[in-house]
Amino acid sequence: MENVETKKDFGSVLLKNKIDIYDQIKTYMKENGYNTKYCDVCSVNCKSLEKKDIVIFKFVHHSTPTMSTEPYYKIEFTYAE
Repeated sequence: MENVETKKDFGSVLLKNKIDIYDQIKTYMKENGYNTKYCDVCSVNCKSLEKKDIVIFKFVHHSTPTMSTEPYYKIEFTYAE
């Protein structure tokens, strides 16, 4: 996971509590102007630590024939609980 090249690192995002990783990613992407209606979160890889999850994922438009050529994104979710 550490050697994966990412298109964008969103840095650390503080959340009140932990929910499903996919839901967290989609909510974050939507809140930051990304099109979650026509794009899917896929190829999610998560490293969970005590109060945070380090997540890499792909965000792929429905019309893309294969996700293999799409870049990874990275978010570190930190939990306030």
